[in-house]
Amino acid sequence: MRPHLFILLLVFFFTLSSMSSSTLNKEVSLENNKLFVNSLAFQNSCKILFIGSSYFNFHDLPGLFKQLTKSTGKDVYIDRIGKNGMYPDDHASSVSTELKINETDWDYIVLQGTGTSMAYPSYFTDHPEYPALQTLWFKIHRHCESTKMVYCMPWAFEDGMTWYQNWTDTYADMQVKIYETTLKYSSDIGFMIAPVGWGWFTVLNQQDYPLHYLHMSDWNHPSVKGSYLMSCILFSTLFQETSVGLSNCTGVPEDEATYFQNVASYTVLDNLSLWNIEEKPPLYVDDDNLRGPWDGSQEYPFHRIQQAITNASEGNTIFVYSGRYPENIVIDKTRLRLLGENKNT
Repeated sequence: MRPHLFILLLVFFFTLSSMSSSTLNKEVSLENNKLFVNSLAFQNSCKILFIGSSYFNFHDLPGLFKQLTKSTGKDVYIDRIGKNGMYPDDHASSVSTELKINETDWDYIVLQGTGTSMAYPSYFTDHPEYPALQTLWFKIHRHCESTKMVYCMPWAFEDGMTWYQNWTDTYADMQVKIYETTLKYSSDIGFMIAPVGWGWFTVLNQQDYPLHYLHMSDWNHPSVKGSYLMSCILFSTLFQETSVGLSNCTGVPEDEATYFQNVASYTVLDNLSLWNIEEKPPLYVDDDNLRGPWDGSQEYPFHRIQQAITNASEGNTIFVYSGRYPENIVIDKTRLRLLGENKNT
C-alpha cells in the first residue's frame, strides 16, 4: 500500500470514529436529559397509591380517577397494588405491599375498606380491620411522615345482612354502623376518610333505593355509576375542591354525572373536620410587604388581594391584614373565604 493512501485511510478511520463517538455521546446526552426531565416531572407530580382489591379493580377505579384529575389539568402519578379478594389485613402483612409503600414518598395512599368488618367488628373477626389499619398507618409513616393515609369508607351490601343467618339489618342499618365505626377508628388512628359509603347512602336515600343502581347485580360490587361517584368523592377528598365540572368518561348520563358530582362535593366539603381532612393553609395579604418575596405565607404575604385570589384554589381562606388596598378584584373561584383583620380592613 502506498504511504499517502495509508495515511488518508487512517485519517478517514479516525474521523469516522470521532463522528460515531460524538453521535453516540449526543444520543446518551439526549437520553440522560430525557430521563432527567421525566424524573423531574415525577417529583413534581401528586403521587397517589391505591391499595385495595376488587372494589378498586372493578371499572378500573385508579384509571378512572386519573382521567378525572387530568381533565382539571392536575399533574398526578398513580399506582396501585392489590388482587381481588385481598383484605386490609392481607396488605398489612404483605411484603409486596410494603415494598410498594416504600417505593417513593407518596402524597396520598388510598385504602379500600371492608363493609362487614367495619359494621360488625366483634362478629366478623377473620380479617380484623382495626389492627390492619394501625399497621398500615405505621408502615406508611415510618417510610414518609408527610404521606396522608386515606381510608375509603365502605358501602353496605345492597340488601344489608338480610341474606345472612336470619339477620334483619337492612342496607341503611348496616351503613350507619359502618359510618360510626369508621369515625371511631379515624379518631383513634388518625387517618383521613373519603366518605364513599356515606355519599352512596345519600344518593340511594334521595333516589328511593333503585335496584342495582350503585351496586352491581351481585348486591356488593360497584356499578359503573358507583365507581364514578367514588371517584368524585375521592377527588373532593384529596384536593378539597368541588367535583362539579369533572369530565365524564364512563358513559353515565350527563345529568346523573352532574348529580353525582354535586353529592360528592357537598358530602366532603361541608364536613371536612368530620372526615379528619386537614383544611388548606390560609393565604395572607399585607400591603406592608412592598418588596417581597410574595408567596402568600404569613412570613411573605401577598401585597395585593388579587394576587392571593389568583394563586388560591377552591376552599382556600384568604386573610387580609389591616391596610389600604385600592384595587378592583375579580373572584373567579368558588368557596373562597375572605377574612379581614378587623372591620375596617
